[in-house]
Amino acid sequence: MNRITRVLLTTLLLLPAMTFAQQVKETMVKKGKEKVPAFTVKYKHSKSLTRATVKESITEAGIKHIKHKKGFFTFKGAEWQTISTNKLDYYYKVTGNKRKSTIHFAVSKGYDNYITPSNDATVADNITRYLETLDGKMANKEAINDKQEELEKIEKAKAKKEKELNKLQTKSK
Repeated sequence: MNRITRVLLTTLLLLPAMTFAQQVKETMVKKGKEKVPAFTVKYKHSKSLTRATVKESITEAGIKHIKHKKGFFTFKGAEWQTISTNKLDYYYKVTGNKRKSTIHFAVSKGYDNYITPSNDATVADNITRYLETLDGKMANKEAINDKQEELEKIEKAKAKKEKELNKLQTKSK
């Protein structure tokens, strides 16, 4: 019994470390004709789920006027409290397929002055934290979607059984 308790306790303590296994990397991304510094992270979620989750978090932050230009979603001069209290220009691109996706996220102070860990460590840390928390949000959404699909299957089966029951009841009368 004592061994089982220790194994369960160890598993519970290590579980949060396993859920945030996504690693944000500093990369260079081609934006138009130039390469700009960006933060890149890969997820084990579909491109559509990733895109929807990012869009939802942006609208929750109260940011409007998002434009889509040359593969990137952009919003300029926006105050996003999760990342910075200053007005910055944000650029992100989601690539991938049904099983995995990648986000390229670039932030600029204006005039091609892009954020990197060396020139603004605080904002870079906030961007990294934001991108890491997206994985948990997507996992929750995926679990909810799976449960909704399961519920729909159960409801269909229930409706089928009720229909059969009604047929049997009308036959027996």
